[in-house]
Amino acid sequence: MPAVEDRVDHLEIALQNFIHSVGIEFNKAYNSNEEFKLEMKEFKDEMREFKDEMKEFKDEMREFKDEMKEFKDEMRGFKDEMKEFKNEVQLNIKDLNKKFGDMSRKLGTIVEDLVLPSMPRIIREKFDYELEEFSINIKMKKDGRNQEFDAIGIYKNFVFLNSTKTTIRESDVSQLQQLIEVFPTWFPQHKGKKIYGILAGFDVSDSIIQLCERPDFLVMGVGGDLMELVNSKDFMPNGKRIA
Repeated sequence: MPAVEDRVDHLEIALQNFIHSVGIEFNKAYNSNEEFKLEMKEFKDEMREFKDEMKEFKDEMREFKDEMKEFKDEMRGFKDEMKEFKNEVQLNIKDLNKKFGDMSRKLGTIVEDLVLPSMPRIIREKFDYELEEFSINIKMKKDGRNQEFDAIGIYKNFVFLNSTKTTIRESDVSQLQQLIEVFPTWFPQHKGKKIYGILAGFDVSDSIIQLCERPDFLVMGVGGDLMELVNSKDFMPNGKRIA
């Protein structure tokens, strides 16, 4: 029976080897399955994190959309305000143009209402002269040129030339100097006489008064008795000889 025993031993060894191999393969399969489970768990965790991040992203996008909507609403409101502002500006410009036109028309009445009754009195009080001639709003034309003078007073060999403004500015001082220069061209009959410049206005600052006194001008401003002199207390003009 030795041959049978050898075959049995051989079968036992083969079976043991088979069982060992199967065990090894089983362990491998088991370990692979565990690794797979672990990888799946990690994948699920990553997907969960991704979902959370996507949720946060969606929330941020929703907030961004809300902010954009608020911004659009604010811009719409801003555009409406700008439109209203432009309309108000246009109305104000129209109103200012109208007021400027009214003021321009009234400038002539300033001379009539204030300078006409005040200038002869002021000259009488300052120089003790009683004007022999006094004219306002003089408009002249000569050789195709036009010239206007607000008011002119004459006493013997003295001429008083007035320029009236609502607000006296530095340019008005220069303009009166130019009027005095061209005066003999328009009134040659007064050559040789002494001419005095007088500026009159509603709004007269101290700096303007000082500026007017440099070229020897008298300054009339609104006072208790219609208009009055507002020059420095001891200021007395010398006048200029008309050449």
